[in-house]
Amino acid sequence: MKDRELTSLILPLSGDTVPMKLHGCPFIARSGEEYDLANACLEDIYLGAFSLPLMQTSLAAVISDSRERAKPPATSSAFQYAYACADVIAWATSLGYHPTISILNYDEATLINYEEMMRSGEWSTDGKPLSRSTIETRLMMAISMAEWAHLNGLRAETDFTRITEGAGGYRYALLRPQRTFRIRELPSSENMNRFLRATASSRTYFLGAAIASLTGLRISELCALNLTDIPIDRLSGLDWKVVVVEILGKGDVLRDVTFDRNLVRHIASYIERDRPALLEVCAHRYGEESEIYRDAEKALLLNEHGRRLAPRSTWAAFRKFGRLAGLKNIHPHLLRHWYAASRLRQAHEKLLRKTPEMPTYELRRELELVIGKIQKELGHASADTTMIYLESYLDELAQADKEELSDQFWEAMAA
Repeated sequence: MKDRELTSLILPLSGDTVPMKLHGCPFIARSGEEYDLANACLEDIYLGAFSLPLMQTSLAAVISDSRERAKPPATSSAFQYAYACADVIAWATSLGYHPTISILNYDEATLINYEEMMRSGEWSTDGKPLSRSTIETRLMMAISMAEWAHLNGLRAETDFTRITEGAGGYRYALLRPQRTFRIRELPSSENMNRFLRATASSRTYFLGAAIASLTGLRISELCALNLTDIPIDRLSGLDWKVVVVEILGKGDVLRDVTFDRNLVRHIASYIERDRPALLEVCAHRYGEESEIYRDAEKALLLNEHGRRLAPRSTWAAFRKFGRLAGLKNIHPHLLRHWYAASRLRQAHEKLLRKTPEMPTYELRRELELVIGKIQKELGHASADTTMIYLESYLDELAQADKEELSDQFWEAMAA
C-alpha cells in the first residue's frame, strides 16, 4: 500500500536559473536518475515537443509528426501528468524494481501488475480501489514516458500491444475500455406494484410513475413533458392504439416513445380533474404573471405547489413512497429498469409459448433482437448499456435454476 502522498513532490519550475519558457512547468522535486528522466519527459510535454491526447479519448501517447505543431497541455493537465509520472516511479521503487527494471525499460507485464495493484486498492493511500479514470491516466503516463524514452534513443522499442483503429490511428490495449457487465438485480413486478400503490395518494406522482414504468422515460424527460406533447383533444373519437411522442433525450437526441390507449386515458383524466386545481394553487402562490406560473401552464405534471415537477424533488418523493411500501433503494430510474425487465420477461414468455424447450443459446439470440428494440426505446447511445439488462435477466434465470437444483438435491437427500 502507498505509504505517502506524492502531491508535495510536484513543484512548478521558477526562478532566475530556469528559462522563461519553462516557468510553471511541473517538476518532481526528488533526486535520482529516474526522476531526472521523468522531469525531462515532463519538460517536453510542457513545451509541446511531445504530445499527449486528452484523457477522455482513451488513447495512448501520440508522438507528433511535427514537434512545432504539438500543443502543450493545460497547466492543470501537466500537473496531473507529473503526479502520474511520480506515482509509477514510486510504485516501481517500492517493489524493488530498481535497478533491475529501469523506469524507462519496463514492459507490458510490469504495467499490468501496476494496474492490478491500483484496481485492488493495494497501491493507494487509503487502501481503496482507484477509479478507472485515475488508473487510465497513470497507465497513459507510464506508457508515454517509455515511448518518449524510445523516441529520444534512451531505450529499445516498446512492446506495448497496439490496437489499430480507423484513419490509420491506434490505441494501446492497456488503455482499452473493458467490456464488462454490471449485473443488477432487476425489480420484480410484485415490488413495483407495491410501489405504485403507495404513490396512489398523489395523483401526480402516481401518473408520473405509471408513465415512467410504461414508456421507460428518464426522470428528466418525464418532468419536461408538456401538455402539447400529447394532443388529447385531437384523439377523441379516433380509432388508434398508441400515440407516438417525440422526446428530446440525453445528448439532445430525439427518439419516438409510444403511449398506449390506457395510459393516455389516465393522462386525460388527470388533465381534466386534477391539474386545474393544482394550477390554481400555483396562481395563488406565485401570481399569474410569474415565470413559474407561465411554465406551469405548459407543463403536463404539476406538484402540490402547482409547479412543474423537478427531477430532484421527484427523486425524493419516490424514495418516500418506496419507504411507505417497505421497499429500499427506490428511485425514479428504477422504473426505467422495470420497463426494460418487463419487456424482456414479456418477450421470454412469448418465446416459451412458441418453443417451450428453447435452448439457452437460442434464447439469448432471440432476446438480443429484443434488446435492439429496447435500446431504441430507452434512447441508449450504446448497445452495451442496454445489454446490461439482458445479462442481468439471464443471470436471474440462471439463479432460479440453481435454486431449483438445490431444492431437488436436498429433497433427494431427505428421501
